Amino acid sequence: MNVSRRTLYVVGGAVVLAIAIAGVVRFAFDDDSESDEATPTAANVAHAGGDSGPAPSAASAKDQASAEQEIEDTWTPEAIEGAFQNPSLPTVEPPPGTPAPSPSTPSNQPTPAPGGSEPPVIVNRAAGVAEARCQQPPKLDPYPGLPYVRTCYNAALGTRPSRWIGVLLSKTGTAKDGTVCSATVAASGPGGNRSVLVTAGHCVGIAKGDLDGDDPATRWIPNSDFLWFPWGQVKALWQHIHAYKAEQITRAQFDAWTHSAGWKPRFYSNGNWVGFADTRYMEGNASAFDFATVVLAPKGGETVEERFGGAGIDASGEAAGAVINSYGYPAERPFPGDQLFLCTGQSKIVGSEVQAGSAEIVIGCDMTGGSSGGPWMVRGTQSIVAVNSHGWRYTGTPPPDVPTRDKQPALMIGPHLNLDHWNIYVCAREVDTTQTTCKLG
Repeated sequence: MNVSRRTLYVVGGAVVLAIAIAGVVRFAFDDDSESDEATPTAANVAHAGGDSGPAPSAASAKDQASAEQEIEDTWTPEAIEGAFQNPSLPTVEPPPGTPAPSPSTPSNQPTPAPGGSEPPVIVNRAAGVAEARCQQPPKLDPYPGLPYVRTCYNAALGTRPSRWIGVLLSKTGTAKDGTVCSATVAASGPGGNRSVLVTAGHCVGIAKGDLDGDDPATRWIPNSDFLWFPWGQVKALWQHIHAYKAEQITRAQFDAWTHSAGWKPRFYSNGNWVGFADTRYMEGNASAFDFATVVLAPKGGETVEERFGGAGIDASGEAAGAVINSYGYPAERPFPGDQLFLCTGQSKIVGSEVQAGSAEIVIGCDMTGGSSGGPWMVRGTQSIVAVNSHGWRYTGTPPPDVPTRDKQPALMIGPHLNLDHWNIYVCAREVDTTQTTCKLG
């Protein structure tokens, strides 16, 4: 699937930044303090799972269990392997003559899992399965004006923020091909449901007009069969796939491990999964709004945030010019798909037709497909300020001064979070309460 984006152009940082942050305050918080921001009226928020309009009731326990079982039945070892071979990171052609771009707090402490509740790895690493070593692919030289450092993050797994970041499998809304993105647990704050996963909009569905060929999508087409694996189980997932293919474990053993390790979305009574996105992305493919949430079902009476903790959300729109850490699980060559990677670089403002007051920011980074939806955090903080959205790809010969891999330069673009994106998050965290006043598009 090749995404068609609006033309990107570079504008003066101060002008766009003023638009992006107008009327917006910092919405990062700490679970130990009360949040005093008003619940917004989210006129542009819609149900990403389908059927916009007032929220239906929650699925019954029986229907929720049935939907989760269907997801588990869908994700065979072969289907999961296929999804990692079809990772998501849209790219667009840079406009002619484009120059180089001009120059909070997490909500809670991670809760250790009770003894024995973490799914065990039931394969033997000495038997030829994936190794735990961190393998660093060759780094692509930087795009002019966007220096960066890229490292694998294996040594710090289990600590914040890596503890909150995992891979999100889904079936695309057309041919039902599997794909993989990155997604992060977001802290809900006081009164929230502690069940929110944040990612990119294109990781949860296909925007109107966003298909190849002569038959573009005529409406938003939601993805389905979401399955999220946290940091501690991504490598173990591949170990189990290799062990199954080598006949070291049975299909029943593989399914039992998937049941214990993977997290599924909650469902409504109409059969749609619970999650939200912006109508301007869903109906217009506006990349400045490429941001979405999925509400996960609890496991064993425990929410995903209770199990792992969650990142803060900083929607102040003040990340431009800051040194950013961008995280993700890139699965397209030369990356392995089972390893968390980190890009660090100074962010710059990139205009995208100044989409209704929102803007995008860019950093140097050579992560590939699969990293989509991974979080951006200002270095030294643990709150999400953007997510990996898309890059550039030259259809012709790249400029001689621009290093590329498969005609893609080393840059990553993400939506600069402000009140528009905050509304999407609030609708997800308060879906169980009467506080939400989202006017669903």
